[in-house]
Amino acid sequence: MPPEIGNVAVLYSTYLLEDTDGSIFEDEADMLEALLVSQDTSVEVMPCETRDDVLNIVRNKQVSSIITIGDGSYSDYWINRKDYNSNPDMLGWQDIAKASTHLKLGYFAHRTCGNFIRKVNLPFTTFLMKSRMEIYGAIGEALENERPDERKIKRIFNDPTFLEMNSKGLYDYGKTINKD
Repeated sequence: MPPEIGNVAVLYSTYLLEDTDGSIFEDEADMLEALLVSQDTSVEVMPCETRDDVLNIVRNKQVSSIITIGDGSYSDYWINRKDYNSNPDMLGWQDIAKASTHLKLGYFAHRTCGNFIRKVNLPFTTFLMKSRMEIYGAIGEALENERPDERKIKRIFNDPTFLEMNSKGLYDYGKTINKD
């Protein structure tokens, strides 16, 4: 769906943070919804309580752009956690690649931390967006949970940090999957 007529999905994590009531991600989603609606954009805001909540948006052909809000890393999105001592339910770039049925024509903004925690750190939606130049996120650094610094959210594939951090990891990954 072309971005001019497609929906923007704003997904916020129900992942619980230490010492919060869990509403800071919902508050940010509401703020972004108000901003997008003021620009005459069709917006769907929804909490992500399960992996399927995200994967259904990935498969939804009416959605051209996606914004994810919450905790995660450069390559992952942490969906939920019932209490601070439990492990999060996570989605990684491989999950998105497998679930994708079509390429999104709009943009993707990953409003989570951008730390490199995997051996191969591909951006979360590398295999979902038609234009990789329309993938935005924090690159190699933490993003504040409340009122994140917008200057940290950059076009990923334009940033030299992406190439530097991924060149060796991608080479090593290629060697492991291409063994004879």
